[in-house]
Amino acid sequence: MLVRKLFFKLPNIRSTTYSLLPVFLNPRYASISTTSQHTLPEEIEQYPMIPRHSNGMNFIKAQNISTLDPSRLVASDFIDLQKYTLPAGHWRISVRYRRISVISCDYTKREPFPPETRGFLYLHQLRGVHPCAATLRFRICARDLSPQESFARGKDLLSPRGAPWELNILRLFMSGLATNFREGLLLDKVLPLEAIGQTDNLVDNRVEGGMKGKRLKLNMVFSFGQPFRVPMIRLSTSLNFVDLKGVKLEVGRIYTKIAECKDKTLSCTMCLEYDPKAKHRIVLRILQIPKEFHGKTLYDEGDIMPLKRVAKFPVDDVVDALLRQSSSQWKDRRKGLGRRL
Repeated sequence: MLVRKLFFKLPNIRSTTYSLLPVFLNPRYASISTTSQHTLPEEIEQYPMIPRHSNGMNFIKAQNISTLDPSRLVASDFIDLQKYTLPAGHWRISVRYRRISVISCDYTKREPFPPETRGFLYLHQLRGVHPCAATLRFRICARDLSPQESFARGKDLLSPRGAPWELNILRLFMSGLATNFREGLLLDKVLPLEAIGQTDNLVDNRVEGGMKGKRLKLNMVFSFGQPFRVPMIRLSTSLNFVDLKGVKLEVGRIYTKIAECKDKTLSCTMCLEYDPKAKHRIVLRILQIPKEFHGKTLYDEGDIMPLKRVAKFPVDDVVDALLRQSSSQWKDRRKGLGRRL
């Protein structure tokens, strides 16, 4: 399939960088080939890019939204899914993002979005966590307040398992759930250009052909201290450890069970932490436990549990990658150990 190249001149850029920005477009995805920290010129906003729907999908259309940045939401970004009557077996809606992108969302394969789903789509980012770990979430909000006040008082839509409903950006880049999503993020300036380029590299390499299907739905771990949800019912959990420099992922399955549970809707929150004195230099921190299990678990909130692997994976490679992509507080722990990042 032909790939069209569009070139935009960048004004006031020193000769030490570059004077042209190539933007590659095709019906499945568009790639940004650059290592510059500069943002896109305003000229790109005038270019009439047309969003394309993926084949084989049925959509219920919603209005255009201008941003995924919670600090810049406007009243017209409010989405009310209650007004849509979804036919049986068809639970997907689409939202036009900055007029050039289409994002399609479903709650589950068998269930529609809950009746109270009214509010804002937004990009969820955490301080101290790599920006590539951002996820798309839906914030349930009141309509009779200003967007920012409504967002602050709102709460995230939860999945049937009790965890926040969310889509990681790597899945949105690689699957048929979004078209022209990169262009929307670039124009929105809600993510650093470098992070979008790094995600592009993962998409282009297709992670040696193994990044598709169910693996896209697994927790993507980019850095130490990044929270992830673990179903209480499971003995172990599979994680995708992302190496942005090596442009690859390592799938690791670790033991995460801390209590006996038969309820599929309950989950706890954990994160990986770097500990140079631990056996594998990685430990698990218990961040949050459902109220129903307070005082009934092997570990309490805030406790550390050792990393136990269900199957072997290259722990040293994972540690190095996560440290490169983590905030300075974790890198400081490595000083004096004689290993280079």
